[in-house]
Amino acid sequence: MRKLGNKGFTLIEIVIVIMLLGIIAIVAIPQFIDMRTEARDEATKAGVAALRSAVSILVGGVAVKENPNLSPRTYPSFLEVSGNALLAAAPANHAKMAGTAIMDKASGFPNNPWTTTNVIHDCDAKAKGALLGAPNNDDGWCYNETTGEFWANSDLSKGPTLENNF
Repeated sequence: MRKLGNKGFTLIEIVIVIMLLGIIAIVAIPQFIDMRTEARDEATKAGVAALRSAVSILVGGVAVKENPNLSPRTYPSFLEVSGNALLAAAPANHAKMAGTAIMDKASGFPNNPWTTTNVIHDCDAKAKGALLGAPNNDDGWCYNETTGEFWANSDLSKGPTLENNF
């Protein structure tokens, strides 16, 4: 007759496995937390790049298709950007390109990953990187129609560079 042996783990084996899992968690969790910050920062850079590219492409189209005497603006106005379309009326006078979308209408403006909003704020009197005060602080994007610059209207990142300086 065969003798049945004890099956299972000893208490020592279980304690060692728990200790190893604890050590792995202590090392890995800070790395994952840091990756979330980096991911948001990179998504912010991508959003700013998409907005800036859209304005640059639009400026090129206006320079080629519109009459420079009737369209003196270099960059789209805040009204055009916030409405996501060029206007035929003053001050823009985009007779040929009126109604042209700045960003794809289906996807719209990208969200600021730090605020999860895609609101565009008029920051014409602000230098690049400046933030709006309450009630519009930490909300969406800033657009300066004089310079055509976009930046994140937030400073929530704890990375080496705050997202409003990308």
